[in-house]
Amino acid sequence: MFENSNESRAWQQQVIRESGVPEVFNAETEREKRIAFLSDYLRSQEL
Repeated sequence: MFENSNESRAWQQQVIRESGVPEVFNAETEREKRIAFLSDYLRSQEL
């Protein structure tokens, strides 16, 4: 797929930027975001 590791790394960085993935993963923050998302979804579906 890629000629060398530099091309692979450049592609990875592009995907990360375009996906809006944070550079640092904070488990506490991500857990809270997921809980809030699921809670909001369940409320919107009246479940």
